[in-house]
Amino acid sequence: MFNKNNEILITKRSDTKEDVPGKWECNGGAIVAGETPIEGLEREIREELGIDLDRNKIVFYKSVIDDNRHNIKDIFIYKDDIDINSLNYSNDEVSAAKYVSIDKYMDMFNSGDIVYNVDFNDEDYNKAIKMI
Repeated sequence: MFNKNNEILITKRSDTKEDVPGKWECNGGAIVAGETPIEGLEREIREELGIDLDRNKIVFYKSVIDDNRHNIKDIFIYKDDIDINSLNYSNDEVSAAKYVSIDKYMDMFNSGDIVYNVDFNDEDYNKAIKMI
């Protein structure tokens, strides 16, 4: 998720999360039986941030196949100026949010502060910005 300054929205996982508590991440999650990837994305963002996405702003970016974990990640990009103060962390999954530049994102990723859940780097960032 990007804002008008092409900064990336990242959120902090709640300290009560069983898996990597207190780490920063890009939002997402798994789809459930019967959902399309877009429906799963919308549900996950609604659950984690309390907002409804505009389907017209959702752009498919790429799929990543992880043979070791036996899964496929569909990565979408979304550009909107979401006001961080309007986010609702009611389900205890997220405790904070902020926008960061790609340089800050990569620094946080390389230092281990960002959970490795999205295959996204400088090259991806530049391609994504051209798409949105």
